[in-house]
Amino acid sequence: MKKMMSISVYGEPGNNATVHFPGRRNPAVAMQSDTLQGLIADLKHARQSLANGNSAEAMDELGGVLERLMEMHTGMINDVRREGGPDGTDWPAA
Repeated sequence: MKKMMSISVYGEPGNNATVHFPGRRNPAVAMQSDTLQGLIADLKHARQSLANGNSAEAMDELGGVLERLMEMHTGMINDVRREGGPDGTDWPAA
């Protein structure tokens, strides 16, 4: 179901953007499909590495995915704090 609505966009969108949907307390991250596909490919590669017994390679892939997700999360927090929280408070408090 496609629905038209107004959302708030924080910061400058790139491969991902911090957004806030009406009626929700917390912001979200909207991600370009190719960025999501890259994360999925890395996770599949890590899974295959584990299946092949190559835990070092799997850990390297998982570390890369974790680093990218943490960067997105940190960027989301920084965007919201810089622009003011979705409900007028400085989300998140910590």
